[in-house]
Amino acid sequence: MPERILVTGASGLVGAEVASVAAAAGYDTIGLGHTHHVPAAVGRVNLDLTAASALETLRSLQPLSAVAHCAAAVPPSLTGPAAERVARVNEQIDSCIVEFCRACGIRLVYCSTVSVYGEVAGAVVDEMSPTNPVSPYAIEKLWAERQVREKLPSYAILRICAPYGPAQRQRTVLRIFVEQALAGEDLKYFGSGLRQQDFLHVHDAALAVLRAIECRDVNGVFNVCAGAPISMRALAHLILQETGSQRCATASGDEDPQEDYRARFDTGRATGALGWRPTISLAEGVRQMVNTLRDAS
Repeated sequence: MPERILVTGASGLVGAEVASVAAAAGYDTIGLGHTHHVPAAVGRVNLDLTAASALETLRSLQPLSAVAHCAAAVPPSLTGPAAERVARVNEQIDSCIVEFCRACGIRLVYCSTVSVYGEVAGAVVDEMSPTNPVSPYAIEKLWAERQVREKLPSYAILRICAPYGPAQRQRTVLRIFVEQALAGEDLKYFGSGLRQQDFLHVHDAALAVLRAIECRDVNGVFNVCAGAPISMRALAHLILQETGSQRCATASGDEDPQEDYRARFDTGRATGALGWRPTISLAEGVRQMVNTLRDAS
């Protein structure tokens, strides 16, 4: 019989791709999430991980060989009361999954974020670099990482950077620029446009999760990034090129609160210990998103 794994957040961007990739690889895959968004190829369970009965329901899904924990509530803004409330919800969700894996002796692959490093601006950041999360969301993620390391004998923590994909619903800067280019608008970036981000295709993020499940004897923290940081100005020009737009990329005149951010992350540990490398370039990923949005219009 195929091994059974559980994917939380299987209706979200990363979780849905993890569930699809795992099912295609032959795993008996169960996806937790809003069932109308969970991939049809996997078993689907609608479960509130903050509910008092959540642990009992999780135990009923046994036997499991691993949990890919992709579920997280996303705050509407980085700071403020709403962000604090979302962080408390995520603490409940993460505590539930960590306790389940501890009690049942299950390997956990925890999807974290490079945001735990804070406002990186200079040297390349590896897993031994200091952490300095500045938002409630990132602070909670770092807290959850510590819970995983302290309580579980078998785990991998993946610090994922800026995942994107053609099916994403969240309007990140990448999707906003694509929408604007397709609408025949100029693309306007904040500040000088020199802020960098390292966009990781969601399929590559899912492949990293699968490798972390398969490498059962490998514990630790791993940066999971594309390794190809790009400025907002260059991103705008790339999207104009990929959409065939004749419009311009120009400064909006507004300051960029993250003007000095430089997304330079070392992924050597993920390559060396997990055998993972990104496979999809940003240009290819942008083309996928452009085609998806054109087909939907």
